[in-house]
Amino acid sequence: MADKKKVGLVCPRCGSIMNYQIEVELKHDGTRIVYRYYRCPVCRYKIIDSVVTIRRVNGKIITEARDGNGRHRALEVYSVSNKRYVQL
Repeated sequence: MADKKKVGLVCPRCGSIMNYQIEVELKHDGTRIVYRYYRCPVCRYKIIDSVVTIRRVNGKIITEARDGNGRHRALEVYSVSNKRYVQL
């Protein structure tokens, strides 16, 4: 029987396989920030994969995505009318 090897991102600090996690933060103004990251279960080292900000402005929903290095990846604007979301 062949040995099964774990596949995934290896922690640069301790060498164990990292877990992928998603965390949502709700700000007082209604803005939601979604963090996607890898976290080492052994030493708790964290590598941020992406950050998505979702906010409502003047009846529109604006989503903005950035990668782990802070570079802008996408900006989408949706119109909210009759509980339907239409991408602008």
